[in-house]
Amino acid sequence: MYPKSFREQVVVEQVDDELLVLDTRTSIAHYLHPVTAFVWQHADGTRSVNDLVRLVQVHLDADADEEVVWLALDALAEAGLLEDRLAPPAGTQRLSRRDLMRRVATVTAGVAITSLPLSPLYAQSGTNQEQGMKEQQQKQQEQGTKEQQAKNQQEQQQKQQEQGTKEQQAKSQQEQKTKEQGGKEQSSKEKTKPWRPLRP
Repeated sequence: MYPKSFREQVVVEQVDDELLVLDTRTSIAHYLHPVTAFVWQHADGTRSVNDLVRLVQVHLDADADEEVVWLALDALAEAGLLEDRLAPPAGTQRLSRRDLMRRVATVTAGVAITSLPLSPLYAQSGTNQEQGMKEQQQKQQEQGTKEQQAKNQQEQQQKQQEQGTKEQQAKSQQEQKTKEQGGKEQSSKEKTKPWRPLRP
């Protein structure tokens, strides 16, 4: 048996080691406790129940057994978060809801699911949440592009200012040299004037 979680038309938010799954088909939010969240994330249709048991034992609860995983699968099926409900193999004991809750209380990581209906307004917003997330990402990208463009423009203006300052300095130096050269030429002309005796 290879359970596969239902992932279409759902919005998922990670909360520590638990999951909040918003089913946009039913406008119900499912709060998956650790084991159930882990099983839902790893039930991809390629792993058997025994594979999921081993993963749970390694990553969450070393004392977890096959019954715990089946409890999680049953809870997921009840919530509509499995593509197909799987029947446990013959000889596996099925627990009532009361026995299920009692068994949950004895397991270190709970396998329960808390399901809450959403208000129509929130449900509608949840339906469009993926689109909203895409729009938000696009806005962030556009904002980043604008910031980069502003930065480039600022750098370009700074370069132009620096270039203008250099040109002004070069012009001032050239004018200074021209003045100095003119002063030297004037001094040289005065020195080369012919000497004329003073009249009595």
